[in-house]
Amino acid sequence: MKEAEKSGFGSPEAWAAVAAFWSGDSMAPPDVPKVPPQPHFTGLAVAGAVAMSAVRGSAVRRDERLRAFLASAKDIAAGGAGRIDVEKV
Repeated sequence: MKEAEKSGFGSPEAWAAVAAFWSGDSMAPPDVPKVPPQPHFTGLAVAGAVAMSAVRGSAVRRDERLRAFLASAKDIAAGGAGRIDVEKV
């Protein structure tokens, strides 16, 4: 979470870090009582990371990228690697 905070939450990587943090057992600092995250928080942060990734660079490619992300997720769910080809600029 500290790295995401330092970045100002302005990148897909920051939101992926937030998702990882929210998947834990507490959102509170380690020296205070635990505050469990709501069950849907991790998914919200992942969705934010995906949405930001889709418009990085050329936002014109958003729909194409979202389709590629969905195909990748389906491949991972089926046991694949979910690899996505590098975009040609």
